[in-house]
Formats: sequence, C-alpha cells, structure tokens
Amino acid sequence: CAEIEDDERVELCRSVCTRKHAAIMVWVFTSLLVVAFQALFRWTSAAHNTAVQKKSLDTVQSRPGFPSFHDFAGHNASIEVSYDRRSLLLNDQRSFFLSGSMHPVRATRQSWEDALGQAVQNGLNMITMYVMWSAHQPLPDHPIDWKFPAGVGCEGVSYDDDDSMDACRWDLATAVRLAGSRGLFVHIRIGPYTCAEYSYGGIPE
Repeated sequence: CAEIEDDERVELCRSVCTRKHAAIMVWVFTSLLVVAFQALFRWTSAAHNTAVQKKSLDTVQSRPGFPSFHDFAGHNASIEVSYDRRSLLLNDQRSFFLSGSMHPVRATRQSWEDALGQAVQNGLNMITMYVMWSAHQPLPDHPIDWKFPAGVGCEGVSYDDDDSMDACRWDLATAVRLAGSRGLFVHIRIGPYTCAEYSYGGIPE
C-alpha cells in the first residue's frame, strides 16, 4: 500500500488490507473456537469412558458362559439351576463360576464392600459365604441373631432406626444383597459344620 501515491488508491488499498486483517482475525478466532470445542469433546468423552470403566470394575461383566447376577436380577421369572456331567446350567445355559470364599462374620460392612470390589476386579463372579452357627446363636435356647458387629463409627447404633442408619446396618441379609449388587452370585455354606479353620467348625461350643 505504501508504494501507491494516489490518495484514493491508498485509501482503497488500506480498506482492502483492513478487510484482509479482519478476515484473518475471524479465521484465527474460528480456529481457536474449533480447537476449544474439540478439547472439550475429548475431555467429556474421556470422563465418560472413565466412568464406564469404573463401573465395569465395580460390577461383574457377563460374557458367554460367564454370567453376572445382574443378568437375572430384577426379573420375575425363576432361575432354573441344573447340571450335567460337564457343568452347571442356568436356564439351560452352560455357566462357569469363579468363586472366592469370605466370612462376613469376620468383616465390617466397609471391609466387606472393599473385599467384594477386589473380588470383581480379580475376575470372580461368585462369593462363597460361610454362615457360622456359633456367631448367630452362641448359647442354647437363645434366639438366632443374624446381625454382625458394627464397624468403626457405628457403635451403639440401633438396627431399628430409620433409613439414615442404613450405612451402619450389617447383617447376613445385607452381606448377601451387597454381593448381588456387584453382580456376584452367592454360594452359602449353611453348616452346621462349615470349615475346619473356625472353632468347632462353626458349631456353638
């Protein structure tokens, strides 16, 4: 523009240059906006994938022949359990189970939930649960008590309280429900003799 001496041409050239500068600025702004939206999309996608992965780590993911309890939970139809020389069958479908044994009587609710999470992360789809007779009826002629000792922070909490006390509720039914909520099947060993590693095998002394 500086090489043009005519005033009108100079003015015209400046106008053209100004428009070019404006166009360049619009292009730069649009490009930055596109980059920002792409970054936001990648961030939200990553957050969603992380949430999905966390959920998959928290619950059993079913595969052909490797069922999750969630495949059956919530259905009114009954589950037919059978077997042949090869395997167990659920509703005539061959089913493979990997199980780990845990004793809720030896756990608090928090440690039980932590252990269930580790069981899922290690590829299990079933929990074998010992029911110790001596833990629920230690003395003859005493009523059976299905509760377990409460964890830290729950001492003295009444089981008859409202839903606000659910976090401290710790009994056999809760242990089973928590396992089911992770997609884990539950194999209950009811005894009366459950295992050699427990005093008298779980039979009251």
